[in-house]
Amino acid sequence: MLKPVSYKTDQHRAYQQALDDFGITELLGKLNNYSDADFDSAWIQPQQQEIETLAAILISQLTHSINRHILNINIMR
Repeated sequence: MLKPVSYKTDQHRAYQQALDDFGITELLGKLNNYSDADFDSAWIQPQQQEIETLAAILISQLTHSINRHILNINIMR
């Protein structure tokens, strides 16, 4: 899913920069290390592919749930 080439090329650097620019790197990190009083992701030891799939699901759900109220709330901040 989100697997760049293993060697450092301009294409890989651009790919990684895009992941960083759009917050995907941060999202993957948070999903991998998330914990609160009721949940600790370290307990289930998710694999990288599972984390990437969850990120894709969350992005898809956000995309489908966007409406004018959500946009107004976030634009007015």
